[in-house]
Amino acid sequence: MNIYRVSIVTSNANIYNYIIGSLISTILLAVSCVQALTFNLPNNSTNIVGEVYTVFLEPGQSLRELARKHNMGYEEIIRANQHINPWKPKAWSKIIIPSSFILPDTARKGIIINLPEMRLYYYPTNSDVVMTFPIGVGRQGWQTPTAKARIIEKKVDPKWYVPESIKEHMASKGVFLPDIVEAGPNNPLGEFAMKLSLPGYLIHGTNKPYSVGKRSSSGCIRMYPEDIDQLFHMAEEKDPVRIINQPYKASWYRKDLYLESHMPFGDQLPENPKFDSIHQVISNANKQKNILVDWDSAYTINDRFTGYPQLITRGY
Repeated sequence: MNIYRVSIVTSNANIYNYIIGSLISTILLAVSCVQALTFNLPNNSTNIVGEVYTVFLEPGQSLRELARKHNMGYEEIIRANQHINPWKPKAWSKIIIPSSFILPDTARKGIIINLPEMRLYYYPTNSDVVMTFPIGVGRQGWQTPTAKARIIEKKVDPKWYVPESIKEHMASKGVFLPDIVEAGPNNPLGEFAMKLSLPGYLIHGTNKPYSVGKRSSSGCIRMYPEDIDQLFHMAEEKDPVRIINQPYKASWYRKDLYLESHMPFGDQLPENPKFDSIHQVISNANKQKNILVDWDSAYTINDRFTGYPQLITRGY
């Protein structure tokens, strides 16, 4: 497993080949976007999967389009590329794709949703792989709660029974919603929905794919259309669903310790995130090896919330 891989264009011939490859990728993307990132479960010495790599932004391509092409959420791309102007990115800018992850510190079973990360992990039954998808979660004031639940119903082309709270909220803005929204392009649930035992909450698709990777919903978990299609046909009723709040994760890879930091939600911010959370997570990961940690780097990573594993030791 490579945690970091760098794609660099070094010659005119390579540039030509890269452009041709990009055009082919664009054509393929129009047919089918990249589906779930799937990784073999790591051994006991690490919780890190995947790799960080770089690509070049094609002319006319937005960061939102690039994110979806690589099965990333919008905020993931923005946080990993804080040197890039998200509104006016320059063509051929080198963009970090942060597709390396420290698996959440929880049982590897069913569906795990990590809210600050805005990412869903799925552990298929009787399998040695993990699949991961970007998600949209509850926006400020409509936050998705942490919970233990399970899937209790799966629906194709679901109707949306509009909650009274949402109807009242939209009415205050001059938008009046019906009691029921039928299946179709105007239905915000998309083509597939999975009802949770947590009352009022669903994992579903969306008719607004650009909202994935943001705090954008009224509390439900929304996914890219191609992602919910895949997960819907793999997950089963009664599968467990765990919604967690882990903004900081740490793990060893070979002889080094890595830290992954995500921006905590303002309405779920720990009292002292730098010391109560970062310090605790790193100390727990390091307690058996007791290696010298570069705390300055750890705090810098924490402050930047880049969202992918970064080195905080130098081996031993």
